[in-house]
Amino acid sequence: MFQYIRTILFLIVFLTISKFDVYGQSYNEYEIYSTIINNKEINWTNKNTILVIRNVELDDDSKWFLEELKADQELILSGFFDDESAKKYETNQNYQDALLGLLKTSTQKIKIKSFINPVFNLTSINKRKFISFVKRDLNKGWNQIDKKFQSNWVAEFSEVSFSGNYAAVYYGYHCGGLCGSGQLLVLEKKESANWVVISRINLWMS
Repeated sequence: MFQYIRTILFLIVFLTISKFDVYGQSYNEYEIYSTIINNKEINWTNKNTILVIRNVELDDDSKWFLEELKADQELILSGFFDDESAKKYETNQNYQDALLGLLKTSTQKIKIKSFINPVFNLTSINKRKFISFVKRDLNKGWNQIDKKFQSNWVAEFSEVSFSGNYAAVYYGYHCGGLCGSGQLLVLEKKESANWVVISRINLWMS
């Protein structure tokens, strides 16, 4: 009887931990990744697969931006933030901590099967593999990606930084030779228990 109870308790603890720590990344992180993926910005035409770069890391543009923001808040706020986001950054410590906390994030591996209710088909790709397609001939490379994966959309993320009911993440997407963007997103956990993007800080665009 005691052995049976101990087994049940172990399973409860294991399932609880699994929910909030999926392959080194929390359930909340995959909620955020899924929110972003499922609310893709452009028309999908006839494509239905998104390639997700499995190397999760903060890109160099984000590091530069966050270091500059940390060193000279006034200079950066005026050029990159809209008025509402700038006000939140200046007055809400959790908002600020979530954003600057990205500087402390680490490099991880993303797991496609951990996304929550994805609207589109998801396939993972190594970043080096993606770069190898496009580094020599951009148009030819994208044609090869389309032929091999039936996709014209490649997404990448950083690890998520949390503070209070705010979270920040780098999100980049590539959708052709002159199509793509890199953004820092700040999300807020609303009373409905859903994560909602409240700020978009554009770092690069092609």
